[in-house]
Amino acid sequence: MAKFNPNRENFVTLENAFKILKENDRSKSGIDMLKTASEKIFPYKFNIVMIDVYNNSPLFVMSVFPEQSVLDKIVNAVAKSDTKVISKIWAETKNWTIEIDRRILKDEYIRLTETELTAIYCHEIGHISSSNSIPSRIVNILQYELAKTKLTNKVFIQDTFFSKLLSLPILN
Repeated sequence: MAKFNPNRENFVTLENAFKILKENDRSKSGIDMLKTASEKIFPYKFNIVMIDVYNNSPLFVMSVFPEQSVLDKIVNAVAKSDTKVISKIWAETKNWTIEIDRRILKDEYIRLTETELTAIYCHEIGHISSSNSIPSRIVNILQYELAKTKLTNKVFIQDTFFSKLLSLPILN
């Protein structure tokens, strides 16, 4: 489990960042405040991305994922049946992207407060700092998909290009 600094002032900054983003979901200062406060609380570097999603798409709220090189390592570990290393890769990852669906800030039916948005945001970060469930799910899904595939396809998975294609379902 990663160590973090739960300073109240930084959580207030997260709430203020969400207040700014609720007023203007394209505010660079709001996004910068999220990033800065997050990096003071948690021992990671963050890339915060506001996502435009079509209105008829399901609301996904927020998601967190590692950089592409980490996904490549995970795919390679599964392809080599070295799944015990995946939790270690996950735990050692320091660079993360958090995507936020812009609609969660403006939805007239949901109307989340800044405190609720902060709680959801910290919950997402909790997936990387305090949980083994995501790496375990990734392993299970990839092993299942590998088991279903033909033997000739398994050879492709170890190829650099094709292993990058396999990382797309992980992100999804």
